[in-house]
Amino acid sequence: MNGFQKTSIIKGVAFFADKIDGQDINVGSIFIEEELDTSKGNAKGFRTVEYRADSADVVKPLMHLEFPITGEVHFRMQVTKRNHQIIVEAVKPISLAKGQPQVQPAGKGA
Repeated sequence: MNGFQKTSIIKGVAFFADKIDGQDINVGSIFIEEELDTSKGNAKGFRTVEYRADSADVVKPLMHLEFPITGEVHFRMQVTKRNHQIIVEAVKPISLAKGQPQVQPAGKGA
């Protein structure tokens, strides 16, 4: 695989592999935690970014996992005449990632 790889926190995945109006659609998405740019002093923390996967086949093996996870993500840059995008080619799960704190409903807890 050409491109680059990065160890990332994966918050979730989604895919669609079916037909719409007789046309085969085979797409997947990987939702990855990315750090905000703090260099200007007006942002801090993280956001979740959706990356397109090569196909639903990249995502399906991850569907049984509990999220968030840490994984080795293989990316490739897809460049056309009018556009460029970063595509996920493969994901290798490494471990469970620390989850977000759970919000307790009002009136529960201390």
